[in-house]
Amino acid sequence: QYYNGITRPAIDGFTGTGSGWMDASTHFDKISNEIYNNEPNRVVFGFCVKDCSGTGSNTNSSQAAQVMADVARIYPCNGGAFFWIAERDTSGTWSSEVGAIVHANSGCSDPIFRYHDINRVGSCRPNKACPDGLCCSKWG
Repeated sequence: QYYNGITRPAIDGFTGTGSGWMDASTHFDKISNEIYNNEPNRVVFGFCVKDCSGTGSNTNSSQAAQVMADVARIYPCNGGAFFWIAERDTSGTWSSEVGAIVHANSGCSDPIFRYHDINRVGSCRPNKACPDGLCCSKWG
């Protein structure tokens, strides 16, 4: 979650600092590369819609959409977004605006879509094609 921890992307943006202790892009990079073996599609970016004013973390739909657009510029195949306090998404306004940004890259982690530009030779291992022409991760 990127709303009540060490980052404040609604205020600082995805790559900035000031309100947060570190920028969200560095944190996202560490999680996706060091924990999830270079798979940013496994990291879901979390926001708080309302009721997080105690931590200065409320994020309106325009702020969240901008952050997710910035995330997608660096990590086109990311894990998408979630939001806390779903009941505050009155009439689906928040999720509609953010969803429009996130939807542009939906399905990108499907093996056929995800690695369409990889040279499909060699044995099955991370970032290498399987014998049947599909790519696979270390999990198969």
